[in-house]
Amino acid sequence: MKSNGRGNGNGKYFSGKPPSVRCAVYVRKSIERGLEQEFNSLDAQRESCAAYIAAHRSNGWVALADDYSDGGFSGSNVDRPAWQRLMTDVESGHVDIIVVYRVDRLTRSIRDFIQLIDFLETHGASFASVTESFDTTTPSGRAFLTMLMTFAQLERETIAERTRDKIAAARRKGKWTGGIPVLGYDVTPDRGKIVVNEAEAKRVRVIFELYLEMGSLKETLREMNRLGITRKRWRKRDGVETGGKPFNKSGLHMLLTNPIFVGRVKLDDETHEGEHATIVDTAVWDEVQRRLQANGFKKAAAFRNEHGAFLKGLLHCSVCNARMTHSVSRKGDKVYRYYVCSRAQREGWSSCLVKSVTAGKMEAAVLDEIRAVIQDHRIERDVWGEVVKLRRERIRQLEREIEITGESADPKILQRLRDELGALNEAQIDRDDVATAVSDFTPLWDALTYQEQEQLAMLLIEKIDYDGEEIEIRFREPAHVG
Repeated sequence: MKSNGRGNGNGKYFSGKPPSVRCAVYVRKSIERGLEQEFNSLDAQRESCAAYIAAHRSNGWVALADDYSDGGFSGSNVDRPAWQRLMTDVESGHVDIIVVYRVDRLTRSIRDFIQLIDFLETHGASFASVTESFDTTTPSGRAFLTMLMTFAQLERETIAERTRDKIAAARRKGKWTGGIPVLGYDVTPDRGKIVVNEAEAKRVRVIFELYLEMGSLKETLREMNRLGITRKRWRKRDGVETGGKPFNKSGLHMLLTNPIFVGRVKLDDETHEGEHATIVDTAVWDEVQRRLQANGFKKAAAFRNEHGAFLKGLLHCSVCNARMTHSVSRKGDKVYRYYVCSRAQREGWSSCLVKSVTAGKMEAAVLDEIRAVIQDHRIERDVWGEVVKLRRERIRQLEREIEITGESADPKILQRLRDELGALNEAQIDRDDVATAVSDFTPLWDALTYQEQEQLAMLLIEKIDYDGEEIEIRFREPAHVG
């Protein structure tokens, strides 16, 4: 299979210099502590962004008056009010550039980041970081930033893994590790243990007895609704009450299979003797598990792209001017993957000269082209420099937050900050790792989920044409503002 490697594309361009470039300043801070100060972290970010926009006044940059500030919202997801309002304004064509102090103010998720870049390009917008030099108008620039985000995500996953290890160690000792309390138990004021709520414990025992009597989840639910047995109602830290809704089939199954009621805590597929008291007799528990297994209740499996067909929607048969769709066939234990011309599927095999191509062969060729784009621009040094810079900035930020927060803070918040600081100091990324990722690209690519691989391909590539022998990859053109 040959590739001409052309990236000329047919992107949209705007002639002339725009009279003004509308800049929206977005600021974010994960924890609420300190927001009550007269000049807080959000103000500092906003001031830096305003100065950055002023420095680009000669290019027509103008700061919008709208306030896009999310105080006390994590960057791990996009469920933030100011962020959602900003995205609506971008979609409406009211924003040309989003200006942030650091790219992690936008998001800390590579999946959300890839979707964001694609969203901005679709609506003729872009973003700028005050403290980082990023150029997202070229394929290599987008690849560079994506790699940087991937390293950041791997670093966060290392921290998360250490946190999970601490939780796992606590559960092996039978300790309560937090979360929403289940029906039958209350959390102690120090939130370190769970104790039996006698009134609720009686309801739990009734549920187990009802299932043994009725023999099915459906009939048990019907009787529970008649008796008015609902989920646990509890008060959150902010004083708001939640819960108390009727059970559904899945919720009832989760309750009946929760080993907490026989004094055990769950860790993956294991259970360990807990520190808390039991509610349900072990013999009753064992019989309920036996009947559930016999009835064959299964949870719905989450959707998963198990084949990693990351060229879906990109690959086209240039002979027929038709899309090539991913197809799977099996022979015994072996799985064979192809991209098939949709016209050949629709009108018959003889209607197309190309017909199909082996998926692995096509995907390898496209990855070679992406790798070539990255290597041609020699961005290893830049990636390493930014990784070091971002690490140092985050360490300084954490040290400041710990110093400002002091011993008067919520112990869990303080401990989280210290854990992240310790993990950053220990989990060093070697420069050789960066060089390998840039030069080979395979380790970086393999670190992504199948969905992230598909999204990255969509971010970098506009279209792939295949005529049965050669492939032509059209990398996305620069997104121009105007």
